[in-house]
Amino acid sequence: MKKILSTLFLFGMTTGFALAQTTTATTASTATGTSSVQETAVVTAGLTPESPFYFFDKITEALQGLFAITPEAKVKLQLSFASERVAEAKAMLAIEGDHKEGLDIIHASLVENVQNTANILKQEKNAGKDIAQLAKEANAQFDSEEKNLNNTLAEAHKEVVNIKIEEYKKLLEEAKAIKDEAKISDVEKNLEENKQIAQDLKDKKEEIKKSFHEEKRAIEEQMSEKDQEEDKIDSEQEDIDDTENDNESETDMENESETRIKIEASKTNDSRGNLEVRTEGRIEVRNTNISND
Repeated sequence: MKKILSTLFLFGMTTGFALAQTTTATTASTATGTSSVQETAVVTAGLTPESPFYFFDKITEALQGLFAITPEAKVKLQLSFASERVAEAKAMLAIEGDHKEGLDIIHASLVENVQNTANILKQEKNAGKDIAQLAKEANAQFDSEEKNLNNTLAEAHKEVVNIKIEEYKKLLEEAKAIKDEAKISDVEKNLEENKQIAQDLKDKKEEIKKSFHEEKRAIEEQMSEKDQEEDKIDSEQEDIDDTENDNESETDMENESETRIKIEASKTNDSRGNLEVRTEGRIEVRNTNISND
């Protein structure tokens, strides 16, 4: 048993060292007596929650936490973990499929990172230390990670809707045209699965946005009043921009779908030989039969 634990410990230490060399995104520094966390590199994903060996990542992170002594180092570590979670989400979403379970794990981990950071800051503040600047910079990076992840989820949602769902809709039409019941059933199943994936991505984006805003309040409370006010204004503007972007995205997708329907409808004649032409929401029926009278 001792040999197994020793092996795991050495493996974790080695993995942790490798991750620290290749994936650390932030460094902690103290200048003019003010704590700060500065971003210096881009984190790349290692294992993702969908890997059976993902638990090694958690062991490594626990071991890394043992060597974080100062509040700057502790906060830096939580920010580094959050950056890696976002990188893992990107790596997962680059692969076609349903990643709901993996995204749930990443979401829970990100919430934990925010909560841990808030607790670290509260403890230092209660000890009489000035951590306003550290809180401000931690809050800013969490904002950046949230935006990065939400953009990734939005792009993944758009790809599923505009490519996969439209592809299966076309295949369904073809299967119905030749009355292939087996193919119709198979395509309908795939279509519904992708519709569910799209909905899950949209829901997860909203869940992450809501939980980040709720959990980050504990960090924002450690900032100066001036920084809190500025952050509130920035957050309100980001919410407006995010809503506008979502509306534009949904409108674009609706327009693309409606345009495709119009084009297909304009190419088909009904049983009476009439040609349906759809123009700006209006349907005109033109008789294409030529009368000899």
